[in-house]
Amino acid sequence: MGDLRSSAPRTNTFEQSHELSERIERAAILAACSISPQSEVDVLVHLEPTASPSETVVDQIHYLAELQGVHAHDIHVREVSGQLEADLDLEVQSDMDLQEAHVEATRLEESILQRIPCCVA
Repeated sequence: MGDLRSSAPRTNTFEQSHELSERIERAAILAACSISPQSEVDVLVHLEPTASPSETVVDQIHYLAELQGVHAHDIHVREVSGQLEADLDLEVQSDMDLQEAHVEATRLEESILQRIPCCVA
């Protein structure tokens, strides 16, 4: 029995991450069986979501919104004076009043500014 940890792009779909974990599991089982053909192998794969080199600023903003439990869409990023500005639409719960929605939007903005240093308010 073995536990394996690996990273996966945090923008992967569940299906993509599932396929990746199955490939890792099969490779680990094949490797163990090549060393000890008679052994019974049980492998648990745990994937850690990580930023990938191909991740865009739009991907990062979308990910941060999802972490916060809101959905961002129509995200547009542009460069202004060497820094990035972003506009986006934010979906919140339908029963949320305007003040609560503003708090959610502000939380997301603060998260973006903290986690994506090239973005400005």
